[in-house]
Amino acid sequence: MEALLHLIWQQRLYTTLSPTPHDTWRRLEVIDPGLYNTDAGPDFLNAKIRIDNMLWCGDIEIHQSSQEWYRHKHQHNPLYQSVILHIVVEQGAPTYDIRGRLIPSCRIVYPEELEQRALYLVHHSQELPCAPLTDMLTKIEKHDWYEELLRHRLERRLEELQKYLEQHQSDRLEALYMLLMRYFGFGLNNDAMERLARNLPLRYLLKHRDHLLQLEALLLGQAGLLKQLPKDDYVETLRKEHQFLAHKYQLTQPLPSSTFRLTRTRPASFPTKRLIQIANIIHQHDFLSDLCLEVDSERALERLFGIELRHHYRASLASWSRIGGLSKASVRMLGVNVVVPYQYLVAMLDSRPELRERSSQLLKSLVAEDNRPIRLFARAGLTATNASESQALLELYKMYCQRRKCLFCRFGRAKMCVSSRPSSSL
Repeated sequence: MEALLHLIWQQRLYTTLSPTPHDTWRRLEVIDPGLYNTDAGPDFLNAKIRIDNMLWCGDIEIHQSSQEWYRHKHQHNPLYQSVILHIVVEQGAPTYDIRGRLIPSCRIVYPEELEQRALYLVHHSQELPCAPLTDMLTKIEKHDWYEELLRHRLERRLEELQKYLEQHQSDRLEALYMLLMRYFGFGLNNDAMERLARNLPLRYLLKHRDHLLQLEALLLGQAGLLKQLPKDDYVETLRKEHQFLAHKYQLTQPLPSSTFRLTRTRPASFPTKRLIQIANIIHQHDFLSDLCLEVDSERALERLFGIELRHHYRASLASWSRIGGLSKASVRMLGVNVVVPYQYLVAMLDSRPELRERSSQLLKSLVAEDNRPIRLFARAGLTATNASESQALLELYKMYCQRRKCLFCRFGRAKMCVSSRPSSSL
């Protein structure tokens, strides 16, 4: 378990560092364990150690067995010629780099309890085996960890947006439309809504922005959902409009109606209702991308997504749907997953730091999400006070807890370090 060895070296949790039979040195002092490397190359970079009376500056490589150096072919890799110390648990053959230089090696010894703790964290059946988390980190440490988690989450959103930009020749409005459509699936239908956005480009919707009925006809028709609606005069009008517009623009075939998941979907989240809400947003707001950049509070979000539906939904469509506007929770969710990443993207592309600050303040002004992972952390002693913190915790849950990367998590590392014995060197 190399992750455990990395933690032990970085936090100096070992008990001894002793020379292997192939080494002639007698004393090793660790001045700086180096920076953990997440890219290709040695495990730790720019370390400082003193072997006997000589100061060494360079990189550190750590393996369970010395044979892994050769198994991974490091002896042929120029990235490893800067290694100044090879650390192993099981000593064996001497270590040589690409130039034939003998690299100093040492055998690391650590308390057995550390391995037991690591196995407990990684293999325990509980979702949060590190709980309780209260007072595990200081206030500053927790704030720094939240900031890093949030940054990673936003960077993944940026990758998503940049992918859309590449697919649409750097058209920011089309990229925003793709993101908006995806997250209008509200989890269960995210992929289906994205497929619909690819099937129905925004440029066709914008041609009919002033005609709500035509917007609904295009969205519901290309989604393949018109056949699922009860037959009445209004639905028949939608069907005819879609048929005419699909022929006019030579649109691809509508999606199969089975694309959208209806089981386990709450009535408020039925795809038909969500598409009518999207039609109203496009109808009621011109320059949607500019409006997203101006959002700086929950009230501004509600102005953007707090749509007013026309009277005919209470009349001719009352038989199949009581369509209302978006709930406050849904508006906040769109703010977190659509508006904030878009502001972050434009801030990066146009070098506008004030937009990045605005997106940060917007997250902090929104109420924390209420979902299963957030409630799980609350029971473990971590209560999110705003959307910024809840987004950080969701990133923690998805990228660390579910993947059992406990030894890479600062809470897990703190759990490992509790009452561990101090290190010593030979």
